[in-house]
Amino acid sequence: MENKKSKTGLHVFVGILLGIIICGGVVFATYSLGYLTFGTQEDNNDITEKEATKDDNNTNHEDFINNLGFEESKITNKDSNNYKLSREFDGIVASLDESKTIVTIRFYSNITGGFDMYLPEGYDDDYFNTTKEIHFSKQLKDIYIGGFGTDFSNDTILFLMEDGTVEYLPIRNNLQYNPDNLKSYGALPELTDIVIFYDSNKEETGSTVLAQKSDGTIYDLQPIVSATGNYNY
Repeated sequence: MENKKSKTGLHVFVGILLGIIICGGVVFATYSLGYLTFGTQEDNNDITEKEATKDDNNTNHEDFINNLGFEESKITNKDSNNYKLSREFDGIVASLDESKTIVTIRFYSNITGGFDMYLPEGYDDDYFNTTKEIHFSKQLKDIYIGGFGTDFSNDTILFLMEDGTVEYLPIRNNLQYNPDNLKSYGALPELTDIVIFYDSNKEETGSTVLAQKSDGTIYDLQPIVSATGNYNY
């Protein structure tokens, strides 16, 4: 009788031992696979927050490019005027070819916005019925048409290059002095890492264009193009 009880006790002990071993194995496996963690709730929250912060940092630049948003306070060379966004186009179409190195410009004679008055003598409206090409040595990222001042709305074509620099064409000036050779007048100084343009209107001095860098910095282009000497307003 006593021998029977001993065997029963042994079986119970072995069963408990096997249960402990199996449970331990399950815990170890789930911990190894990452389904089980140890530590305080605060520690685990800290790890989660750090991982989230890392993910946010990786996407900050992409989110910014996709959601630039205009903020007047970001204009580094802002003057005393208030700026507000606006957009206007008068009789000009500029298109980029597949190579991204040739821009074709076409004027529409019925809505030239007064460009015809700037042509030298001997030119008539037929001038605006033909396309003009501008060739570049490097690729473009975007084309923008905008204006500066109060007396003319869209007298500039801006060429955003792949390297983030900005070349420009002062249309009025080019028509006055060299209408048979529309061309880029080269890169505007100070501008690097530009990603987008905005039309804007300043209360006292009229239209301008703003250029924004990838870090959010915005430049008012009016004083920059004015300093080139190719604008009279």
